[in-house]
Amino acid sequence: MNWLNYLAEHVGNDNEVRVYTMYAEQEMDQYESPVPFIKIIRYRNSGNANSLWRLWNYLGFYSSVTRKFGIWKPDRVMYYETVSALPAILYKRIFNKNSYLIIHYHEYTSSKEYQQGMMINRWAHLLEKRYIRFVTGFHIPMKTGCDYLFQIIRV
Repeated sequence: MNWLNYLAEHVGNDNEVRVYTMYAEQEMDQYESPVPFIKIIRYRNSGNANSLWRLWNYLGFYSSVTRKFGIWKPDRVMYYETVSALPAILYKRIFNKNSYLIIHYHEYTSSKEYQQGMMINRWAHLLEKRYIRFVTGFHIPMKTGCDYLFQIIRV
C-alpha cells in the first residue's frame, strides 16, 4: 500500500500533507494524489547528468525544501531514505525544535552500499548518524500477507 494512499484513507480533510520530491524518470508514471489535502510538489530530476550537475540539483532541492518548511512550519516531518535527510534535519534543528521528525526506511542500506553510493548520500548518512537523537520515531513497513502494517517506533 502506498503511504499516501494510506494517509488519504486515514487522515481527515482538515489536515495538510505536502510531499516534496523530484520528478520520476521519464518512463515512469507520476503518482497523483487521490485527495486534495495531499499536495505533491515536484522538482526537476537531473537524471543521468554528470555528477557535478546532480550535486548542484540536489543542493537546490535541499535549499528550496528547507526554506519552504521554514515558511510552512509543519509540526511533523517524515522523510524517506537517507538522501532526503538534510531538509528535515535542518528544519527540526533551526526552525521548529518541537516538531516531530520521523524517518521511513523503505529498504535496508548496508554500510558498504553507503560507501559505494552517491557522495551526497554518504554525507546525508553522516548527518543522520550525528542527529539521530533528535528523531521522534522510525516508520517501518512490515509486510504481513498482502497488506502492510505501519509502525511508528518511538525512540
